[in-house]
Amino acid sequence: MKTVALISGGKDSCFNMMQCLAAGHEIVALANLYPIGKDELDSYMFQTVGHQGVEFIGEAIGLPLYREPTTGQSKMQEKNYQPTEEDEVEDLYRLLKKVKDKENIEAVASGAIFSDYQRIRVENVCSRLGLVSLSYLWRRDQEQLLKEMIECSVNAVIIKVASLGLEPRHLGKSISEMQPHLTKMKEKYGLNVCGEGGEYETFTLDCPLYIKSIVVDEYESVVHSNDEIAPVGYLNFKKIHLENKNVGDIISVAGQIPLIPGNMSILESNIKRQCRLTLRHINRIVKAMDSNTELRHIVQGICFLTHPNSIPAARKEWEKRTNNAIVDYVVVTGLPRGAQVEWCVWAHRDNNRFEYEETGKCVGSFKVAIRRRWNYENNVSAIVCYLSTGSSNSTGNLTTETTVSSSDFTLPELIEAFEYLLCKLTKGSQVENPSCNLRIFYKLGSLPGPSFIQQALNHFADRNLVTTIIPTRHLHNFSTFLSVCGIRHE
Repeated sequence: MKTVALISGGKDSCFNMMQCLAAGHEIVALANLYPIGKDELDSYMFQTVGHQGVEFIGEAIGLPLYREPTTGQSKMQEKNYQPTEEDEVEDLYRLLKKVKDKENIEAVASGAIFSDYQRIRVENVCSRLGLVSLSYLWRRDQEQLLKEMIECSVNAVIIKVASLGLEPRHLGKSISEMQPHLTKMKEKYGLNVCGEGGEYETFTLDCPLYIKSIVVDEYESVVHSNDEIAPVGYLNFKKIHLENKNVGDIISVAGQIPLIPGNMSILESNIKRQCRLTLRHINRIVKAMDSNTELRHIVQGICFLTHPNSIPAARKEWEKRTNNAIVDYVVVTGLPRGAQVEWCVWAHRDNNRFEYEETGKCVGSFKVAIRRRWNYENNVSAIVCYLSTGSSNSTGNLTTETTVSSSDFTLPELIEAFEYLLCKLTKGSQVENPSCNLRIFYKLGSLPGPSFIQQALNHFADRNLVTTIIPTRHLHNFSTFLSVCGIRHE
């Protein structure tokens, strides 16, 4: 549906826009109510602190921005709202009617999470205008939601504090910096981690929807109330500018699970349907970030599953929709919200200009098998590497279940295997010591543990490596006991 997004400048409205796009809606305009004569209003409905920066969001996203003034007065405070003259809700009605007349919208997106007061009033206005309300964050677990925002590169900073456990010194800090403290304050004081109780407000400087970043050059820190227990302070923006983003050719999509867009619940269905819905989400996210990029441009992916029997179905759905993408299948104990599948992928705008090869070698009595892809310029390379007790060197033919133990796999052999995969990953690089990111998955019970893997990695201390070691229940077949997903991007 053609949708207008209500924005305050904060993290919630921006992240809800991202969910709308993932659900297939088209954001055609932005809408905002700004305060008259004050920096900040004590509104029950709208965030007004940081309003000086909102005008930059339209240009940052590349969409028209409609704005109307509000006095922030709540004349009708009963739960079930009825149209009331001079109430701030009527300011919202006036704003959205203006947008509907200009843009022929069908829906309104808002970042409401927990407030029935706000939700009911937005739905009231939508009903009067014949519009659909889209609130994909509604009643989400706030700790999980904040984590998702951070993982999805929502760069928002705190611009108001008004709660026990928060102080003016926290102003200007990013939500990623504040996440541990917010979680701690929830445990200590019952703070709402996403700030749904008015504990804090944010302003989004950057997110995947922005084609330009917002930079605050000058601001004033205002202490509104110097209460000893819960002081209230906010930032007043004085000078702001936009900067072009160096987006580059790579688009990375963090873990996606089969959430139903309408209610953000997990699709209760078989693995095939869960895979299809998850890949549809990824396709829409990738296209939202670049209209010329889609699933077939994916270079590499990791598919997390909860049962090894799901691998063939997941592989079939993946191969139908992608073009020579290399993928690792990893079985774990559980996934967020009880999902059966989660995909993490990265795409390249010139995927059709990538080479592909399969290679391998023997290390002692074990096999190393590698799938590698790299672009013509060779400034981007990706591998999926398997260490196996199987009898085949081909990554496409390591499917025979084996009872051979890998407990006698020695440290020198693991070092040799890592040396081989790094040689393939960095092959042809024009950089003397290129940066490589390795995600290492090991099957529990098949190796002495992560300390054994780390010992091998210590041998490469002079290399520019970023590594993550992750335990799994099962890898892509029964004979594989360790796999590595590697990326080199220069």
